[in-house]
Amino acid sequence: MTESAPLSRKRRAQAVGCLVVGLLTTYFVTTLAMRRVVQPIRLRAAASAGDVDRVRRLLDAGAHVDGRLRLPALEYDAFDDGWSVYLSDETALLYAARHGHVEAVRTLLAAGAAPHVSSREDEDPLDAAVEYRDGLGMIDLLLDAGAYPYPAVRSAAQKADRDVVERLNEAWQDEAGPGADRDKLIASAKFRPDAIGHAIARLLSSPDEPELLRVTREGSAAELRAALAAGADVRVLDWFEWSALHWAAGADEALEKVDALLAAGADAAAVTKRGLTPLMMAASNGRAGVVRRLIEKGVELDAVDDHGNTALHGAVYWSRAEVVELLLDAEAQPDLENTWGHTPRGLAHEIRAAVLGGRLHGIDVTGRFKNR
Repeated sequence: MTESAPLSRKRRAQAVGCLVVGLLTTYFVTTLAMRRVVQPIRLRAAASAGDVDRVRRLLDAGAHVDGRLRLPALEYDAFDDGWSVYLSDETALLYAARHGHVEAVRTLLAAGAAPHVSSREDEDPLDAAVEYRDGLGMIDLLLDAGAYPYPAVRSAAQKADRDVVERLNEAWQDEAGPGADRDKLIASAKFRPDAIGHAIARLLSSPDEPELLRVTREGSAAELRAALAAGADVRVLDWFEWSALHWAAGADEALEKVDALLAAGADAAAVTKRGLTPLMMAASNGRAGVVRRLIEKGVELDAVDDHGNTALHGAVYWSRAEVVELLLDAEAQPDLENTWGHTPRGLAHEIRAAVLGGRLHGIDVTGRFKNR
């Protein structure tokens, strides 16, 4: 009895010690889980709702301001025609910006949130603010905090928000020097002059832009004919180095405008410093009549831009089935590779998968390539 009592006490002490260690371990694991799992969810929810007081409480409790919990989410994959699981990793700042909560954005930035952290989809807080919200307050906050302005320009141009585009342009000049923004704006206008390039040109056009270009882009065919009859010079260029014919090829009343410009001596084969031709503009925008007219004028069908894209690349990419037919009948080459190794034929098969998934415009452009 006397020998077993100390042993029993020792075992009880060991058991108590193990219990204490277990409780402490559970406490620390739970605390870590709260900080790594629960708190990021709560912080994102508070930021999304614009609940500034709750955002502050969570940050005071130790929530990581840039915590990015990767939560499973479903995404439809058009090319594989099925659903896939991906990990959503947006920050609280991105949520606050997307939902327009300026004070929540201000609070998160004051706590050290990084304004340039992008999600899996390469969306950053500034891009979200421009795409989903109106006004300059939040945009100024993010730019002043160091957000990079370039990715947001497409959203601003598509929304035709002059104030926002000018603010982004100003930020570019501060960052990269005068004139550095123009190449980036031109790059943003590569494929869709109607949706992006026109908007950028309209928003940032110089006050001394030749009137003929403005009329071609925004006016009617009758107004264009009147300007030409008054002696307007068809050789003028804008700061994209696009001619009036480039803009006419994708504009409203495209064929009438193109015919008027060609009759006035416009160069059907005009090339910008980025290698863009009127045929590329017409093909990407589905202007079949213009494509037919330019083919009749003998323009180079397989001319390439600075990324190796031909007019046929653009027509296939945007599912312009009638234009694809015209270009193939004129013997445009379907197997020319662009900078990324994509051929029109290859793009056609990818687009067919997307069409079957319901994600594009419902036009199947692949059948025309079978025997070529």
